[in-house]
This record gives sequence, C-alpha cells and structure tokens, in this order.
Amino acid sequence: MNNSDSLTFIYIDPSSNEQVIQTTGSALPKIFEPIFSNQVKSGKDSLPVTFTFFEDFSFSTDDKHMLIQTQIELFFYSSAKAANYIWNRVSKTLRPVSCNGKRSYMTFSPESKRIAFIREGNLFVKDLSTDQVTAVTMDGIVSRTLYGMADAFYENGFGMRQAYMWSPNGESITFVRFIEMVVQNYPITSYEGRTYPDIFTQQYPKAGEAIP
Repeated sequence: MNNSDSLTFIYIDPSSNEQVIQTTGSALPKIFEPIFSNQVKSGKDSLPVTFTFFEDFSFSTDDKHMLIQTQIELFFYSSAKAANYIWNRVSKTLRPVSCNGKRSYMTFSPESKRIAFIREGNLFVKDLSTDQVTAVTMDGIVSRTLYGMADAFYENGFGMRQAYMWSPNGESITFVRFIEMVVQNYPITSYEGRTYPDIFTQQYPKAGEAIP
C-alpha cells in the first residue's frame, strides 16, 4: 500500500467461493484484515450482493479508493482492457467507472481526486467526488487515431503501452497522439483454440514503409 508497510493480496475461500482482498503488516504475529469482498453488503442490506470475480486491483495515492478490475481482455500483444469499479474504502460504496465499454490504462491522479482511462482510443477523466466523466479527446478511433495509448507497432516493437502522464499536482495531463491512417494493413492468422484459423488485419509497417 502507498501509506503504510502493509501488503495486500487476493484470497479465495474454496468452501464459499468468497473472494477477498486482504491486507497484512510486517509485524508478527501477522493479522489478516479483509478490505474488500465480492460479497458486497451495505448497512441496509439483509443479504450480500455477490459481485463478479475480480482479477486485479490497485490503490489511489491516499489508499482511500481501490480500482477493481474484472473481465480482463487482451488486445494487441500485451496490453489489456477490463471492466472497472471503484471501491470507496471510507463510504464502503462500489461504483462502476463507466457503463460504456471496457477501459485500459487506468491511473489515479497524484492527489487521488480523479482517475484517467482510455476507451476506444480516447482519453477520459473521471472526478471521484462527483462521478462526472469528461472526455479529454473525442475523435479517437482504433486503427485510425489513438490518444494516450500506443498502437500495435510501438507496443510490440518498443514495449510502449500507456502514452499519457499526470502532472505532479494532478491538474493536467500530457499525452501522445498516434495517427495510424498512414500505415498499411497487415493480415494476421490466428490458430488459437480453432480448427479453422481466423484472419484479421492490423496496421503494421514493414521495413521502409510509413510508420504511425
């Protein structure tokens, strides 16, 4: 965690299928404290609401918010997009980041007031106090123009993925724009899990050709 020596990890109880994020400090004996469970229950609920299994999580800078990631789906080579939820550890509330598709490269702002993410090639910022989502860019289209994320060529060739960064005070964001329209399509054949392969195209420059 960011503000203590505590470590956090995911634990699944095989007898109940309850999935819990637990924390423990470095002191002995170790005390395991659950800080999030997929059995979400508010003060007015008589029974918990079973939340979907999650696959990853991260903390805001002040540790008051947790980003919960589920339904992770790979794209390009090593990057991924996922359904995301914010768990407020103070108010004990769970809310989706947005309801308009999966998102990538989610990061909390340094002062823990906002969260930024990429969806369909565009950069968005969400205010955690008001839940208002603001589109920083609006003309991004996958395979044409990308904001704040690298394309397949830069990801595979140079290991570049996230292409934006918060300012130290959290008031500004700098980002890279990739224009892919100058790059020709390359056919890719996928045999994974199939008797007959799928063929899809992806912008990818051969040697000497135009790059993004």
